Amino acid sequence: MKKIVWFLMVMGLFLNQNLSVNAQPHMKHGGGMMMSKKLIETNDVPQVVKDAQQRLFPGTSVEKWFITERGNKEKGNSNKPEIYIARFKDKEGFLTHCRIKEDGEIRGSMTMLQGEKGLPQNIKDAVLKRFPGYKIQASQRVYHAKNNQKAYRVVLFQNSTKIITFTDENGNEIKEDKLAPEIKENIIETPDKQ
Repeated sequence: MKKIVWFLMVMGLFLNQNLSVNAQPHMKHGGGMMMSKKLIETNDVPQVVKDAQQRLFPGTSVEKWFITERGNKEKGNSNKPEIYIARFKDKEGFLTHCRIKEDGEIRGSMTMLQGEKGLPQNIKDAVLKRFPGYKIQASQRVYHAKNNQKAYRVVLFQNSTKIITFTDENGNEIKEDKLAPEIKENIIETPDKQ
């Protein structure tokens, strides 16, 4: 029950981020959040995609697979690849979404950490130093595979004020407009209902 409440709370934070006071403006996530996705059967996922997910996250078991098309093939825009999204829990038990192209190229992943739990101490210290008096409510680790680059998205609250901030692996703040598109594209959301 606690996991369901936590998941609904985090999803609410994603959906309500444009209502935040003093928060960075709502971002489009470089096509990540705004793409349409549909649930697919495991049998419909190419083996090369399944193998890629296991290489990056060995020993995990995918709960659900989704697919998204970046272009509309009916309109002749078939040059954009299909992206498969694996939803699973990583070895630490955190909900993770991994994005993989149809040829098996891993684009990246997003892991939903549980507030401060799972957040590296240097990230936690740096964020709380920048925002004294705030409490970390939610956090995500976003990974871009090609550049082996990680960033952290941290949601903080103080009374009714909400702040969303991004940091690099060293705890340095990254302004949203300076966030690499490769990182933005891995901040994703998948449908809750099938």
